[in-house]
Amino acid sequence: MPASPSLVLVVPGALPPGPIASELAKQLSATPSPAPTLLKWLRTAPATVGEPPVADPKATPSEAWWLHRAGFQPPAGPAERANTAPSTGKTDQRPSPDQAGAAEAPGAPTPPTAPLGSGLAALLAPDAQGDAPIWIADLAHIQVGRDGLVLTDTNSLDITAEESRALLATVQPLFETDGFTVTYLNPRRWQVTLPDGLTPYAATPSAVMGGDLNDYWPKGLPARPWRRLANDIQMSWHEHPVNEAREERGEPAVNGLWLHGGAPAWTPGWRGTPPRHLIGDPPWLQGLAERAKIAWSGSSTPASQVRTDTAVLLDALELPCRAQAWGDWLAALTRLDTDWFAPLDAALLDGDLSAIDLVFPDRERTVTLRLTARAKALRWLPQPKQDWTRWWLHPES
Repeated sequence: MPASPSLVLVVPGALPPGPIASELAKQLSATPSPAPTLLKWLRTAPATVGEPPVADPKATPSEAWWLHRAGFQPPAGPAERANTAPSTGKTDQRPSPDQAGAAEAPGAPTPPTAPLGSGLAALLAPDAQGDAPIWIADLAHIQVGRDGLVLTDTNSLDITAEESRALLATVQPLFETDGFTVTYLNPRRWQVTLPDGLTPYAATPSAVMGGDLNDYWPKGLPARPWRRLANDIQMSWHEHPVNEAREERGEPAVNGLWLHGGAPAWTPGWRGTPPRHLIGDPPWLQGLAERAKIAWSGSSTPASQVRTDTAVLLDALELPCRAQAWGDWLAALTRLDTDWFAPLDAALLDGDLSAIDLVFPDRERTVTLRLTARAKALRWLPQPKQDWTRWWLHPES
């Protein structure tokens, strides 16, 4: 990130995949354009195209960008901790029983390493402290998709506190029987404490959403107790009164939990200039602001009130891009252009903003456009044109 103060707009889902990118470029360039301010920015702002700061399939590109920017480091795995343990000065150091067991067991599976996305769960547990790993279970609706079971958007699951607590009361004995403990956080999420040594690292719910669930389920010995418990929970909720009532109202059943996390509570240590205000709707972003002790507001904040040293998550393009619903994508882009890009461009022209960094995080690349206010004498003169379609159509360029 640039060192000079700027407004940062993070727009996941803005980079369509190759097969459709050419057609969407034509539509963006049409007269009239569905997003005239964005088109102006694409044509005039220099772009920096690079690899994602961290490649983590267990987090969305947006989640990975924010966690990296906030300075989160996944906790070291057992092998890494052993290799980096401080020396005691003794020459006859024997390995611990765990280390010796690992060394003496040829072919023993390597303990899993926490992914970058593991840091998200701690942001969803507002009172989390200490070194214990934080695990969050999102209540979920799992449905049958074209290629298998699919996790739907846990943030959009409409569930009341009464329903959530009733479901919890039913399964709490199952947790305790298997050595887990569970605590109610809010209607959509519970906090889970796992038995010592259990590390069923999994992707974040948003990274899993819409994909084949079997590709994301944690596998192997470290995950077996949780998978067994999750299966028992699904069966206990199958004909639960809460779900029967939901079915009568035409609402999706709450038929599963998605466990994620595994990192302890952490404090942001920003890379680049620390923001003073975060704007965006995901609950973890609000948690990040609380951890950093800075202001937070939702995306309903008027763009006219946004100023320098603010980082904004504009995620309206993310779901239609993943679903390849390009009509919805263009409609969402038009709303972003009207509600955000046009007012902020006017602020640049008026000198109320000095710079905007427009960030497009993606699985294979991150594109950043740097927009700067021009001197008054130059504001109405033509700007050099950028060949934006070169990087839009060709990620390797």
